[in-house]
Amino acid sequence: MTEGPAHPSTIAMLEAWKRMDCAGSEGLMSAGPGAVTGDEDALVGRLFVLQKQAGTAWSFRTAGEQIAATLGCPVPGRDFLDLWTGSDREMVRSLIMAVAAQGAPGLVRAQAESLSGRAVRVEIALAPLPGVANGNSRLLGHYQDLQPETETAREPVWRHALIGIVPPERRAPRPRLRLASRNGERV
Repeated sequence: MTEGPAHPSTIAMLEAWKRMDCAGSEGLMSAGPGAVTGDEDALVGRLFVLQKQAGTAWSFRTAGEQIAATLGCPVPGRDFLDLWTGSDREMVRSLIMAVAAQGAPGLVRAQAESLSGRAVRVEIALAPLPGVANGNSRLLGHYQDLQPETETAREPVWRHALIGIVPPERRAPRPRLRLASRNGERV
C-alpha cells in the first residue's frame, strides 16, 4: 500500500499491524518496539474491529470512543457497510473482500457528511486480523479525520462519500521447485 501519503496515525496503526502479523499467534507484544506517535490514546480511540456476519454484513465488533463520538451513536453490532450508499457501498464491500482474501491492508479515503451538510475528509485503514480460532473473518480498522479538529464542528457524521480506494498489494506466490526428468533421469 504505497499510493498517496497517509496520516501519521494511520501509518502507526499499519506498522503495528505489520508487527502483529509477523509475530503470529504470540501477538503484538512479542514483536518488539515500534513507532511512537506521541498520541497513542487518540490512536486507540480510533481503532475498531469488523467481523463478518451472515450474508454480506461486516459489523463493528468493537470500536474506540472517538468513533462513537464521530458517528453519534454506539457502533458495536452496526454494519460498517451502512455508512455507505449506492455504488460506494459495493466498492467498499469489494475492498473488504480483497483485504480478507489477500491478507494485506487496504485504505479508503472518503468525505464524511453531517446532517447539516458539514463535510470532513477521512481515511479508513483496514487490515486482516491473523489467527482467529473460530473461523470468522475479522478486520482491524482505523478511522482518521484528515482535518484539524478546530476546522470540523463536532457534529456526528451520517453519510460517507467515497473519494478513493487503495487496494491491498498482491502478494507474489512463493516460487515452487519442480522436479523434472527426461527418459527416467532426473534433470
